[in-house]
Amino acid sequence: MDKKIEVKADELMSHLPTRATKNLIYKVVGFHGCINTGIEPSLCKIWDLVKRSSDVSYAVGPSLHFADAVRAYLFGKMKGKTYHPYGDKKIPMMRKVRLFKTYKSAKNHMRRLVIEVLEFNKASVEADRKEQEMFNQSCGRS
Repeated sequence: MDKKIEVKADELMSHLPTRATKNLIYKVVGFHGCINTGIEPSLCKIWDLVKRSSDVSYAVGPSLHFADAVRAYLFGKMKGKTYHPYGDKKIPMMRKVRLFKTYKSAKNHMRRLVIEVLEFNKASVEADRKEQEMFNQSCGRS
């Protein structure tokens, strides 16, 4: 893991409040090239979970799947506290929704997701740069 990425993740996470407001979704960083798609790592204090369950209060993962995760948890269709979208357990960690009881543990998981996204973005930008260089060489541009 790159130290610069960890420092950037800590800087981004410092913008999160010390207490989460109910039903407000906090987003820190998105994927390279994806804007407002709902798949960026998000953190939310879900009021339905607070009212109906003493086990969990916070959801962390893609905001696109928050409603499905809460519904699955409340109706007992979820084993454990990790929601696998589309029933696929082989998807990467950054695509799953995890439910937490405390804000501290939710924030720690969110930090791990932010580091993953920053690493993905760095690799994506590097691949785009190499592809552009190859294109420029094939066209005879310098």
